[in-house]
Amino acid sequence: MSADSAQRSDRRVRVSVDRTRCAGHAVCLIHAPAIFDIDDDGYSVVLDPTPSDIAAARRAEENCPERAINLEEEL
Repeated sequence: MSADSAQRSDRRVRVSVDRTRCAGHAVCLIHAPAIFDIDDDGYSVVLDPTPSDIAAARRAEENCPERAINLEEEL
């Protein structure tokens, strides 16, 4: 089993976007299109707040230029 597979089955995260920080670069959409979308104003919205693909959510978080994406581990 790969590390990504283990992450998917053993952990859960909650994804959120700080709309006051989002500048609409859409980098999150590039890295995790199943988790994020862009609203009519061009800002990020979360489609799946508890995604199974944690690696994609982390890539989006790490690459957000405004650091507007937050991942919190759920127990």
